[in-house]
Amino acid sequence: KKKKKKKKAAPKKPSGPRPKDPEDLKREGRPKLEKYMRDNGIWQIDLFDLITDEYQIYSPEEFEEEKSDPDWVDTFLIDAKQCGVMGKQATTLAVFCGKKKGKKKKKKAPQKPKQSKPKQKDHEQLRIEARAPLEKFLRANEIWQIDLFDLMVDQYQIYSVDDFNEYKEDDDWVDDFLLEAKQCGVMGQKVKYLEKLCGRRKNVKKKKKKKQAPKKKEAPKEKVLSPEEIENKSRSK
Repeated sequence: KKKKKKKKAAPKKPSGPRPKDPEDLKREGRPKLEKYMRDNGIWQIDLFDLITDEYQIYSPEEFEEEKSDPDWVDTFLIDAKQCGVMGKQATTLAVFCGKKKGKKKKKKAPQKPKQSKPKQKDHEQLRIEARAPLEKFLRANEIWQIDLFDLMVDQYQIYSVDDFNEYKEDDDWVDDFLLEAKQCGVMGQKVKYLEKLCGRRKNVKKKKKKKQAPKKKEAPKEKVLSPEEIENKSRSK
């Protein structure tokens, strides 16, 4: 008798919902995390990428849980600095993570509650308002360039001359900023002026235009006489 072949069992379907891809989790977590970071003055796209890609944190609750660990905070702040969080924002992030104590504010006399607070300005509004004073400042220092303005405002959230002066006190930030400026198209003499503005160069020598040597006057060419003119000339002698 022929043995009956056993039917292959159909593959079991996985029970429960399929685990989400990190990219899906990152996309879904973006609105809440961005709002949370902006509210606390630490929003920067590179920092958001670090939090989600490196640390797999997709919600404010997860971040709050992690930052309660001092060892985790030490590592996180080092990674944040390496990914481009500098100057004022680095200090804000450290204070937010409980690493540095914020400046104590003087107690003010109790005031009557205000009816409604004005809405915080968004990035585009701040950018429009920053254009005139920053352009004037950059032109005065001979480094105006729209790409440099975009870099300062979009990447570093610098909206005033005071913001820039505060940032440039951090040597690490200056290194990073000068490198980014060159990559965005600041070249030649403008790089030198930018280095001077950031305290990396004392003076910039202006290129002198070479004076063109005066053209020598050509000696008048002798008139070539025709055979008839030569004959007439010899006869007249």
